[in-house]
Amino acid sequence: MPASKGKPFAFEHYWAMLKNREKWKVRDKEAPPKKGAFTLLDDEDDDEEERNKGRPDGTKKANDNMRKDLEASSLREKIDHMVKLNELMVTMTIEAKKRVGNEEVSRERGEVAPNQGEQVAKAAIQDKRAQDEEIKALSKLIAEENKII
Repeated sequence: MPASKGKPFAFEHYWAMLKNREKWKVRDKEAPPKKGAFTLLDDEDDDEEERNKGRPDGTKKANDNMRKDLEASSLREKIDHMVKLNELMVTMTIEAKKRVGNEEVSRERGEVAPNQGEQVAKAAIQDKRAQDEEIKALSKLIAEENKII
């Protein structure tokens, strides 16, 4: 013991009685404990969950769980929003392709009237605008995904 350095052993009379007991004989044969031996007193079989079963979480743990739940719910909302945008873009693309395909079929058949040329040009401009909007929406979607990641 650090406090007894330089002092004589005060309990010699007890040592005379106990030195021949089994406990002290086995103890003399054992190697002295290492520095970190006293920190490993718990059995490895015990789980923290079993010991703390029925006890409420601490403040830090409760706040951490609440923060994780909020992050998860906001991520779910963002993902749902991105999925809806993606579905919208897919339907817009399909509709635009159908319109372009119908116009090409009508041109091949010769069904385009003289004043329909202007309508076709307007439709082409609208298609171009729709494509530009799709590209903007996709870029926003990619930016949001990169934020999440």
